[in-house]
Amino acid sequence: MKNKILLVNDTYDDNNLGCKATTEALYRLIDNYLDDCNVTDVIKLYHTERSELNGVIPEADIDDYELKSTHNYLMATLPLQFELNKIVNCDIVVINGEGSIYKTVLKCRYILYVAYIAKKVFSKKVYLINHTADISMIRDIAKRVYPILDGVAVREPVSYRELLNAGIHNIVQASDAIFCFESSEFTGFHERLPFGFDIEKDYIMLGGSSLNHALYEKWNGVWDVSSFYNLITSLRDNTHAQIMLVDVGGDSFLREFDRLENVYYGKMNYNDYVLLAKQAKIHISGRHHGLCLAAIAGCPLIGLSANTHKIKGDFELLNWNLPVIDFYKINESTDQILNLIKELLENNIIYRQAILEKIEETRERARQNVLVVKEKL
Repeated sequence: MKNKILLVNDTYDDNNLGCKATTEALYRLIDNYLDDCNVTDVIKLYHTERSELNGVIPEADIDDYELKSTHNYLMATLPLQFELNKIVNCDIVVINGEGSIYKTVLKCRYILYVAYIAKKVFSKKVYLINHTADISMIRDIAKRVYPILDGVAVREPVSYRELLNAGIHNIVQASDAIFCFESSEFTGFHERLPFGFDIEKDYIMLGGSSLNHALYEKWNGVWDVSSFYNLITSLRDNTHAQIMLVDVGGDSFLREFDRLENVYYGKMNYNDYVLLAKQAKIHISGRHHGLCLAAIAGCPLIGLSANTHKIKGDFELLNWNLPVIDFYKINESTDQILNLIKELLENNIIYRQAILEKIEETRERARQNVLVVKEKL
C-alpha cells in the first residue's frame, strides 16, 4: 500500500501564475520520484489564511507556542479540527513553503505551526520544501520547529546559510520546483499577445514586486507608484524598445500604464511567459517566479527587491553577478538600471549563454524538493 501524503499549501488555485506553476511542478516531481506515495489530501493556500485562525495560531512567542501545541488545546480548538483530521489520516506531511517563511504574517506562522504539531503531537513524517527562509523576525520559533522535521529543502543559497547560521542543519539546498519546467510552443500564443504589440521588434519585460502590497508598509513605508511611471518612460525613451508590463499576479497597478505609447500590459500563463521571455531583450522584475521563468528562457535579468531576500538568493543560485535594485528607491536607481540595460544589450548573447548554462544544474536542484522525502521512505 502506498504512503498517503498530505500536501500543505497547495497554491495551484491562486491568481499568481508562479503559485500555479510551482505547485504543478511539485505534483509532477512527486509522481516521477515518489513511487511509493500518493497525494491523497491537500490543504489549499486559502485555507492557511482563514480569518478564524487569528488568535488560534500562536504568535512568534515560545511560551504561546508551547501552550498551543498541547494535545488538549488542539482537541478543544474548533477551527483546528480541519487540519487535525487531515494530519491524522495521512502518513506523510509535505509542506510546500511557496510564499516563503518570513516576518510574522499569518500564513507563515501557520506553516510552521502545522509542521510542528504534525511532528511533535502526531509523530508524522514531516517535510518543509520549496521555500525561502527569512527568519529574522521568527528566529526562536524557527529554531524550535525546523530541527525536529524529517527534512527541509530551501530554494536558494541565502536561505540555506541563514538556517545554518541559526544552528539548523537538517537542510538541503534545492531550487524552486518551477525550474523543472521546459516550455513548449502552444498554438495561438501570438494571438494572446496585447493588441498592437509586435513580438518581432525589440522589447523589455518589466514586472512588479510583492512590495507594492500595503501589507509591507508597516515595515518598509509607503511605496510611491509614480516611481514606476518614471522607470517605464525612462526605459522606453532610452532604449526605443517596446515595454511589456508583465503581471504574474498581484501587480495589477501596472495596467494603468499601458495607455502610454509603446507600452503594453500582459497577464498570461506560465508557458506563455517563458515563450515571451525567450525573445525579450531583458527581464526586469522583483517577482521570484517571473524571474525563474525568464531564466528558464535564457533572458538576461535585472532584479528588483522583494518581501524577502529571495531575489538576491535567486541571483546567487544562478551565479548572476548583478546587484538587486531596491524597489523603494527606483527613482534614485534609474541611472543604475539604464547602465545595466546598456551592458546587457551590448553583450546580450553572452549573458543569455551564461544563464542557460546554469539552468540544467538548477533543474537538477529542483528535484531535491522530493528526493529529500524519498531518502527517508
